[in-house]
This record gives sequence, structure tokens and C-alpha cells, in this order.
Amino acid sequence: MSREKQNNSADRHQRLSERQELLISRFCDGECSYVGSYLARRLLASNQAAQSFLAELQNLKHACSHLTLTQPKASTDLWNRIETRIEQEQYAARFLGERRAEEPTASVREWLNMRHVFMGGLSGAAIAVALITMTS
Repeated sequence: MSREKQNNSADRHQRLSERQELLISRFCDGECSYVGSYLARRLLASNQAAQSFLAELQNLKHACSHLTLTQPKASTDLWNRIETRIEQEQYAARFLGERRAEEPTASVREWLNMRHVFMGGLSGAAIAVALITMTS
């Protein structure tokens, strides 16, 4: 039983807390302050699990940077399509007139008035139901 306790205590020392993982992650990304960098270096010097976690993060960072380099760069095809569409709209505007968005049929003020009427009717119905239940 003492060996199990020793193994458990060794595992506890080798596991990193979420806070320690976050510190090492920030250190790997270069987002630590001076104090954070000092704490991360100190943790890395004394903890094998922290060193392996940092190595995994660095491998992942390298793999991700490699992915972004291998993907094709944004082409100007999209901008060409946008420019073509703008030119088409300008050409159509010369012959057909400029396109405009349709005006909404009800204004905001009318909508608010309808809302007040609806809420007034709803509260009147609630009062009527309450009075009927009280008298029955």
C-alpha cells in the first residue's frame, strides 16, 4: 500500500494544474510578462511534465505554422470578381436607374403604437381572468 501512495504522490507531482499549463502556454507564445517568464522558467527547470508539455506545444506550434505556409495565398480572383460586379452594377444603373432598397411599410412609431395596444389588451385580459377566479 505504501508503493501505491508513493506512485500517487509522484503522479501528482508530475501532473500540471490548469494554471501551470496556461502559464507554459503563454510562455511558449511569448505572451508572458517578466514575472510570468520567470515563473515559467522556474517551473520548467524543476518539473519534467512541464518540459514535456512545452515540447508538445512547440511541436504543435511548428506544425500549425507549417500548415499556414503550405496553404495557397489569398488570390486576387475574389477582388477581380468584386470589381466586375461593381462595374456590372454601374452599367445597369446607367440604363435601368439606380437600385434602392424598398422602404418598410410600417414605420417604427406605428409598430410601437401597435405594441402598446397589444400589451394593454393583454394586461386587461389578465386582470379579467384574475377577477373571475377571485369571485368564483
